Amino acid sequence: GGQINFGDADDSDAGRVRYDHNDNSMRFTTATSERMRIDSSGNVGVGLTNPSAYGKFIVKDSSSSLINLDCTSGAAKLTFFENGTGSFGLHTLNGSDGLAFVDADGSTERLRIDSSGNVGIGTTSPSDNLHVVGDIRINSNTPQLKFTSADNSSNSYSISANINDSTDGGFFIQEGP
Repeated sequence: GGQINFGDADDSDAGRVRYDHNDNSMRFTTATSERMRIDSSGNVGVGLTNPSAYGKFIVKDSSSSLINLDCTSGAAKLTFFENGTGSFGLHTLNGSDGLAFVDADGSTERLRIDSSGNVGIGTTSPSDNLHVVGDIRINSNTPQLKFTSADNSSNSYSISANINDSTDGGFFIQEGP
């Protein structure tokens, strides 16, 4: 293979770009350790030598912060594409802690997690742990909503529906587990 070494008088190969003919990969090295590899299929691995095991792009490290997006002005945005067409995005809240799930063109916010941890569906300003604007569907033969006390004691209530029983259908409110 061929390689280009970068260094100085104290260390002639402090950095290296190497092409390996055996597996047709390109390897990038700093401080004598391989840091990134592009394999023959175009898979990119940062922090590992076998990127094809993970897909097109993988970052691996023992650090708790692998990938950071830092926008110097406005919201940071990560958009997912399918066949060249944007289909969904994750956006920061432009100066506030939180995350928004938006349509690909960024025009409609579908879900928000705000700085208090409140989740909003159909609203950009959730006022409770879960705040839904619009209909909610529970799809089950025996759907049930349970309300329990915060200390998980036996104080609980449920609203349930018996949908499949034509003789005894309807809604029920029940106390207890």
